[in-house]
Amino acid sequence: MNIGNYVSGPQNTVEILLNDLFPDDTLSSDTAQQANIRMMVNNWKQQHANVRGSFNPVSTLELLNIINKTKNDKAPGYDNFSPIICKKVMAVVNST
Repeated sequence: MNIGNYVSGPQNTVEILLNDLFPDDTLSSDTAQQANIRMMVNNWKQQHANVRGSFNPVSTLELLNIINKTKNDKAPGYDNFSPIICKKVMAVVNST
């Protein structure tokens, strides 16, 4: 993460967060942690392949609706982002 660097505003902050948290999804550039996560996700998908047949990707609209319905005072998840941060990030991303 870009700790110690300065940002020029909300848009720049969102870009840095997105690039750090969601890097390009290519096998050739995976870090050890990303490769481990990819392996765990693939194992989970194999173990649960018969649950619903297939898993459809979540649309941006669905994600935005879920984030907006989440109460602001809800405890942060594993990523330590509170719902209000997610809402502010989505507002900037959605406006571009």
